[in-house]
Amino acid sequence: MKWLSVLLKWKSVPSLDNITEIKIKPPISEAKQPHVPVATTPPVKPPETPIIKRDIRWRGGALADRLAMYEMVNRVCAELAPELTKDIQATIAGESGWNQWCINEKSKDYGIAQFSAYYYLKEYKMTPDYACEHPEECIRIMVKNFKNGRASNWVAYQHRHKYFNTKPV
Repeated sequence: MKWLSVLLKWKSVPSLDNITEIKIKPPISEAKQPHVPVATTPPVKPPETPIIKRDIRWRGGALADRLAMYEMVNRVCAELAPELTKDIQATIAGESGWNQWCINEKSKDYGIAQFSAYYYLKEYKMTPDYACEHPEECIRIMVKNFKNGRASNWVAYQHRHKYFNTKPV
């Protein structure tokens, strides 16, 4: 203890003579905890969008679906232009064979009304998917264009006589 008083005097620190005992605590170190693995869950992947395969051929798809398109066209034509029903039916039969998913990859025509990517899709601000997924809207647009004298825009219109009175088969 004498050495401490000498040291403190040398450093001009007040004396610690009245302190009888100095307790020096060892430096505090973090107590080592045993390694416990943390349960982690694997990252959650968002569900993948299912790939739906559609029959894009002319007269493709299920007969029930094509018959439903036939009935929808009759209903829309009866509402908007009964006098054009026969021409519109024949044109659709020639263009898509009543298949709402019909795609002509060569000419880039889409849907039941075979809207051209270069003309009708741009004019009506549609995507190819939209044209296929909304056949009634496409038929309404087709009827409007037939009424406005644009029926010849559809190639099958010139050959519609081959498709008069043909229901989906």
